[in-house]
Amino acid sequence: MYKVIVVSEYAITRIGISYSIFWEKYGYTVVGNAANFKEMMVLIKSEQPDLIFIEINDKSTQQVNLTEIVKLKGIQCELIVIGSSDDKNYINKVLDLGALDYIEKKYFEPIKIVEKLDYYKDILSEKNKDILKDNKEISKDIMLAAQSQILKELLYGRRNEAQLNPNILKLYGVYFSYNNFVVMMTKIRNNGESMGNRSTLRFFQEIVEEGGITYICNSSLNELSFIYNFRVTEQREQSFIVNEMAKRILSIIKKYYQVNATIFISGFHEGINNIPLAYLQSCQAFKMKQNVLSSPFVYYDELKSDGTVKIYESLDNYVDELDIALKETDEVKIKYISSRFINEIHRINYIELSHLKYVLSAVTYVINDYIETIGCDLGDMWGKDLKPYVIIENLENKNDFIEFIQHMGEKLVKIVTENKESNIYIKKMKDYVKTHYTEEVNIKKVANEIGLTTSYMSTLFKKNTGQTYKDYLINYRLLKAKELLSTTTMQVATISQKIGYDNENYFSKMFKLKTGVTPSSYRNKYYK
Repeated sequence: MYKVIVVSEYAITRIGISYSIFWEKYGYTVVGNAANFKEMMVLIKSEQPDLIFIEINDKSTQQVNLTEIVKLKGIQCELIVIGSSDDKNYINKVLDLGALDYIEKKYFEPIKIVEKLDYYKDILSEKNKDILKDNKEISKDIMLAAQSQILKELLYGRRNEAQLNPNILKLYGVYFSYNNFVVMMTKIRNNGESMGNRSTLRFFQEIVEEGGITYICNSSLNELSFIYNFRVTEQREQSFIVNEMAKRILSIIKKYYQVNATIFISGFHEGINNIPLAYLQSCQAFKMKQNVLSSPFVYYDELKSDGTVKIYESLDNYVDELDIALKETDEVKIKYISSRFINEIHRINYIELSHLKYVLSAVTYVINDYIETIGCDLGDMWGKDLKPYVIIENLENKNDFIEFIQHMGEKLVKIVTENKESNIYIKKMKDYVKTHYTEEVNIKKVANEIGLTTSYMSTLFKKNTGQTYKDYLINYRLLKAKELLSTTTMQVATISQKIGYDNENYFSKMFKLKTGVTPSSYRNKYYK
């Protein structure tokens, strides 16, 4: 439906145009009326109409310029002017100012408008095609930028399993139809146009897509990575189609950018979760062969079989070890893991920065998950900017990595220690309830016994459990009441006293408030 606004200082004109035509029948709908210029501008801003019928009563410059003002404000709508003048020069002036049509008021009838609605619709349709074409070009660039970012995050392992499902990926225009993946990476130093800008990526994507399901992103400075998704599972066939795609990429680079390049190709992998590993392998292949290139194609699997590539499994193990230490809230073990991590980096003579970035990205994910689980602020770990992945990406040498790991380890130990202390206090508070719930529980007395102030104890408990200490006591007492109601024949008054309530009526009221039923009704339903 095209949106219509009617503008006239006369109510009869506004009503006549709005209600004498069955607009919906012709593909239009009236979204508002305005009595003056100010009201019209408000409606235009809120409704964004396609067509405006505006009545002009004389030849004054102020009135005629209404059409020009609308156009100058960049509003994408067409104007139909209704006026009393039959002066052709005046009418032509109005049309020259941007009006789509001029209707003389003395000839104005609903049927006259109806006869022109199809013509107006054709004009609007052609206009919208041009706008849509422009928007598609803009949207394509925006989508490509977003897609490049999500692909980069996939390559660096910054997306967990829940964030890799097809429904999320398709929002970025990424569709992996098959379960087999290879990552191909190339380094291109081009003195001309940047290989990583959007127009270049778009151009590259459109050409390479002709050869299969391939997604491209600028994964690092002067670096393009290609995620190739294919169906076949037979080893020989896989090698053939990957080799053909690599040749295609190489020929495009040479033809359109006049540079010689080398393609570094990962092993074959199943499942989207292994894309980071595939990217890592292509980076390892590059590091080992960048100065001794004898072929435009370097396969990771071939280097591995020759014993050329070192697999840093010890570094990868730190991710799992840290995850376990965090779950155990063992700050001593965390210190030890950080120290070993740093010593391992020192020990290895040759180490790939891309591999370290991959491992640290995984470590960062584990840490963030832990911090969110315990209810702490990520800013306490990474600072107010919250950009650990950006920092990791900009690390350039072993010393940078070691400094980052040292700082990260110190912050993490501090958070774990503070959280561990909190856990100890929370345990003491809960243990007190478990052993004293049959008595009167005084919060001030509890705070004194565990060595905290009353206000700090209340704040600490609420922050760590999501409920007040009083609510925890009530819920624990009612839990015990439910056990007695469902397993014994004790009177309700007796149960009330056993769980710490001297007043049976108060107990019954509290029980119904929390459970929705009376103690007797609960017993009738659950007594065993």
